[in-house]
Amino acid sequence: MTSSDPRHELELRNAQVRGLVEIGGAVASALDLDEVLRRIAAAATRISGADQCSIYDYDEQARHFLLIAVHGMEDSHTGALRAAPVKLGEGAVGHAGATRAPWDIADALTEPGYDGRMRELARRSGMRAIAAVPMVRGDHITGGIVVRRRTPGAFGAECIGLLQIAAQATLALQNEKLLRDIDQKNRELLAAHAATETRNQTTEKYRAMEHAVTRVLSESDTTGAAITRVIQVICECLGWACGTHWRWDAKACLLRYAGAWQVASPGLEKFTAVNFSRVIDAPAWSPDAVPVAANRGLVFQSWCERGPVVFNDVTRSEEHTSELQSRFGISYA
Repeated sequence: MTSSDPRHELELRNAQVRGLVEIGGAVASALDLDEVLRRIAAAATRISGADQCSIYDYDEQARHFLLIAVHGMEDSHTGALRAAPVKLGEGAVGHAGATRAPWDIADALTEPGYDGRMRELARRSGMRAIAAVPMVRGDHITGGIVVRRRTPGAFGAECIGLLQIAAQATLALQNEKLLRDIDQKNRELLAAHAATETRNQTTEKYRAMEHAVTRVLSESDTTGAAITRVIQVICECLGWACGTHWRWDAKACLLRYAGAWQVASPGLEKFTAVNFSRVIDAPAWSPDAVPVAANRGLVFQSWCERGPVVFNDVTRSEEHTSELQSRFGISYA
């Protein structure tokens, strides 16, 4: 994006400098990850001279992009993108992800490759110029950043370069969050299992698991692959046959199935297949009240109790016997 007005050019340069400083400060801060991502979205909007910004996480299994942070967008726009996530190859972020390269669209209403529902969203929101930058680790897509402007015209190579800096900052935050999440889950599992083993046996077993988890993190290219392999390591170290991963959708207050690992077993394969399209009510936690689980399953109960839930024998638990034992042959959970 260029301008013949020196004052406008100076203002844009100052905004770009302020935006880059804010991105650096956000990454270095100890703020909640969601708040940091919102700050990066706001900074990306300023450094590109845009009106809107959205940041996406990529779900490799579902092959679509999940909206995780926005700036300057109307609720109707974000609602449409959350209700029907952008598919790989669709829209600006889908095209950037599929090609592993930025896409600078001078006018979304006339660009032949930008059509369908994404063009209609742009028309309804009044956005004309759109630029997308993918987030890529190795050969894997991890997400993307999109900025939008009401006036038509390409953003230009300089703005694209600045957006790539914002994308790298977001990628670094994703890596840090993954490490924190896995560390927290490892601590919770240690506490839950300690009562079933002697101290020496537990120490030795979890030392081996810690080493295995560390190795997985160093070898994995994507968040999804790392979590699946970590679940496998934990299950193998503890003698469990199956483990699942659930991701909280804060907007919808739902837990969504995000992946699993299991040993070869028809019953467990059926179990993971059933979970694939399953969602679980997950009310936001409140310091004033904790929702009470009432025969809603292990995942829901664990969410409500905000910690691990263990059943040494589900056949002795009336609410879980029919679902786990009779249908899938699971006796310990």
